[in-house]
Amino acid sequence: MCSSIHLPSWGRSSAHPHGVTMRRFLPEMSSALLLLLLSLLAGKYVSASPGRLLSQLRPLSLSQRLDSLLTGHSREYRPVRDWRTVTVVSIDFSVQAVLDVEEKHEKLILYLLYRQRWQDEYLRWDPDHYQGVKRLSLPLEELWIPDITVYETVAEDNAPSVRVVYVSHCGLVEYRRPMQITSSCPLDLFHFPLDTQTCNLTFGTLAAHTKRDVKVRLTDQFEEFWRNWDFSALKGEWELLSISVADSQQPLYNHHSSAVRVQVTVRRRPLFYMVNLILPSALLLLLDVLGYLIPPYYKQRLSYKSTTFTGYFIFILMVFSLFPPFRGSLPLIEVYLIGSLGLLLCSVMETVMMFQLSNGRSEWARKYLFPFLSKVLGRIERDETRNKGKYLPEEGSVANSLDGSEAESAAWTGKGGEELRALGEMKREVERMRRWLHSLRQERESQCVRRELVTLLDLLYLFLHCLTLLLGTVLFCMLWNMRL
Repeated sequence: MCSSIHLPSWGRSSAHPHGVTMRRFLPEMSSALLLLLLSLLAGKYVSASPGRLLSQLRPLSLSQRLDSLLTGHSREYRPVRDWRTVTVVSIDFSVQAVLDVEEKHEKLILYLLYRQRWQDEYLRWDPDHYQGVKRLSLPLEELWIPDITVYETVAEDNAPSVRVVYVSHCGLVEYRRPMQITSSCPLDLFHFPLDTQTCNLTFGTLAAHTKRDVKVRLTDQFEEFWRNWDFSALKGEWELLSISVADSQQPLYNHHSSAVRVQVTVRRRPLFYMVNLILPSALLLLLDVLGYLIPPYYKQRLSYKSTTFTGYFIFILMVFSLFPPFRGSLPLIEVYLIGSLGLLLCSVMETVMMFQLSNGRSEWARKYLFPFLSKVLGRIERDETRNKGKYLPEEGSVANSLDGSEAESAAWTGKGGEELRALGEMKREVERMRRWLHSLRQERESQCVRRELVTLLDLLYLFLHCLTLLLGTVLFCMLWNMRL
C-alpha cells in the first residue's frame, strides 16, 4: 500500500553530490524565502540576525510535523480529502482460546487477537526527511477509528484495552487489540456431549457509516492463514475445528452497512461429560438390576428400589439444568435419561405388585390369577381331598367316636364320669388343633406356590427389563454416532 503513494519529484533525484542534504532543507528554505518576499512586497523590511534566519531554515521534527497534521484535521471525520472516497478497512484475527460455550443461555465465548487497518490520507511523511523513521505509535484518542463491532455480541468486552495505534509513513494505520467476544449462537444439542457447534461472527460498521463511507473486508491472507493453522494447539473443553468465510448470499443484519461474516466451528471434548453423566447413569441402572437378587417377597427390596429411583430422579434434575428450555427435538442424552427413569419406575411398580402377590394380600389374585398361572405354567394343584384323607379323619368317624364316647360316659356315670368327660374335652381339643395345623400347612403350601409363581414372573420381567435396556442403549449409541 505504501508503494502507491507518489512523493514530490524533488525527493527522487538530484545531481548535487550532497543531494540528500539539499532535499531535507529545500522545503524550509522555500518557505523562508517566500516569507521574506512577501514582507518586502508589503513595504516592510524584516531584519533578522543570522541565527534567527538559520532557525527559520532548520527542518521541523517529526513530532512537530505530526502535531501540525493532527491539529489541522478533526478525529470526528473520516481521514479523506474527498468525501466520495470510500475508506477500506481490512480486518483479521486469531483465536487464542475457546473460553466457554454456555448451553443454557446459548452463548459462545472466544478470546481473540484482533487487527484492523485502514488508510489515513493526512498522516504521511517522507522517511528520508526524518532519519528514516517509517513507523511509529500514536495515542488512540488522536485519530479517527472505524466503528467496527461484532453484531452477535451480547456482553461487554472484558479484555484489556489498548490505547495506541501504529502509523506508517504512507498513512497506513494499524490497530491491534485483544477481544473477549461473548456472542449469541443457536446451539444444536441433539448429540450432546458429542456435539459440534457452528457460530457466526459478523464484523461490520454501525449505523454511523454506510457502504458508501466505509467498506469492511478480510485481509487477503486470512483464509490461507487459517488453512495452515494448527488447531490442536488450543487446549480446553472445546476444540477449534475450523474458521471459514461465510457465504456472501447469507443475509446480514444491517443491509446499509458493510460487514463480513465468519463461521467458527468448535467441537466438545466429551471425556468430562462421559465421566460425570454417562458413567453415573450406567452405575445407577446397574444397581437397579442388582436389586433383583433380593427375593420379591422381601420388603427390603421395595425400599432398595425406591431409594434407587429417588437418586436417579435427582440426578436427572441436575442434568436437565444444563440445557436451555426445550425447543424442537430433545437431546439424545435427555431421551436416554428419561427412558431410563421410566424403566426404573416400572421396576418399582413391578416390585410393589410382586410383593403384594407373594404375600397373598390380593384376594383377586388368589382367586383368579394364581389358578390361571398354575394351569398355564403346568403347575397342578395339590389334591386337597388326598390331603384331607391324609391329615384329617372323616366326618362320620369323628361323629361316631363322639357319640360312642358320650354313650360310654353315660354308662360309666358312676365309675369315674368326671375323668371320661375330661377325656372327651381333650379329644375335641386335639381335633381342633389337628384342623388348625392342617389349615396352616395348606396356607404354607399355597404361599410356597405363590412365591414360586411370583419368582417366575419376576425373572420374566427381569429378562424383558434387561432386553429393553440393551436395545435402548444400542439404539442410543447408533443415533449418537451418526453425526461422527
